[in-house]
Amino acid sequence: MAISPDLIRGHTDNIILRFLYDHDSYGYEINRNIHIMT
Repeated sequence: MAISPDLIRGHTDNIILRFLYDHDSYGYEINRNIHIMT
């Protein structure tokens, strides 16, 4: 299920913090996971 870009806009910090809550990650891995999720 794709997430609307309008919904993502303004919430990127929360999305990144959610990924970091599960485990330590670096820029490329965070970016890849967000791309897969959206």
